[in-house]
Amino acid sequence: MNKLKILFLILFISGSVLSQSNKNIFNKSLFALSYINSSEHNGLDTYWNIENGFGGYFQTQFYLGDISVGISHTSFKGVKTKYPDFSSNYIYVSWIGEINLPLNSSLGAGIKVGSYLMTFEDDTLSSFQKNESELAVGPYAIFSLPVFSRFSINISGEFITVFTKRSMKFFNLSAGISYSFTTPNWLRRVFE
Repeated sequence: MNKLKILFLILFISGSVLSQSNKNIFNKSLFALSYINSSEHNGLDTYWNIENGFGGYFQTQFYLGDISVGISHTSFKGVKTKYPDFSSNYIYVSWIGEINLPLNSSLGAGIKVGSYLMTFEDDTLSSFQKNESELAVGPYAIFSLPVFSRFSINISGEFITVFTKRSMKFFNLSAGISYSFTTPNWLRRVFE
């Protein structure tokens, strides 16, 4: 299965390299907002129920593929009072390679790397203990379909591994909307 994931990523990287040869760096950008349905895959649900979340990101063209910065928020409710509720904010950077499909749609795959910040709602903990930050990494894929002028509908899936003492593994399925625009000159100068 891991070999299939690696092959999938290589195909998208190759497609991105070929499709990017005439692309202007930082020429096009987008903002996106999404609704997130998250599920956990290694027993965390024994202690907490995961609530649906939301996220947003900014993306722009890069030398090969696109890069983005984003944040996603999810809340966790303890199944018993001894397990404190907590919220998470995944702040990340990502790289994605995309291929163009019919109807101006696109399919992309990439990787996200960031900090998974957890804030526990427990007054018996010190302020230091209430906040935890761990490295998080994972592959993701996205399908985008333009629906009106500069607006597109996006559907994405991602696997996230959070490197706590016992790694937490999540699968997020997201649906949302993005707005594309020509990157203003002042912002291009910041990137360059």
